[in-house]
Amino acid sequence: MAKEVDDSPDAEAAKASPGTVIERKLDVKLPAGAPKKCAAKKTKQPSAADRKRVEEGQLALDDLDAMHGQPARRLEEELQALRARGEEERTAYEAQREKLQARLEKALAKL
Repeated sequence: MAKEVDDSPDAEAAKASPGTVIERKLDVKLPAGAPKKCAAKKTKQPSAADRKRVEEGQLALDDLDAMHGQPARRLEEELQALRARGEEERTAYEAQREKLQARLEKALAKL
């Protein structure tokens, strides 16, 4: 730990040789009853109730996903059927229009 000091033997040594780092050991005495190392905290293990809640939650999510899949597939099938029906309608319209257009052109040609 470094700190700046004004009046000390280290300050005099620093002034005598600028640019040189002055190091000194710092003695710290701990009380006799102080622990030498930090005790590792025990991690709390999940209880059986906690594990059961997690399992129930996962099952509920799985059920919801499965239930959502059925209507989604049904809607997709309906959408495909509507697209096919729309294509049939467009094809029928175009065929009818071509016939009428040809008839109109024949009538205009006779004028």
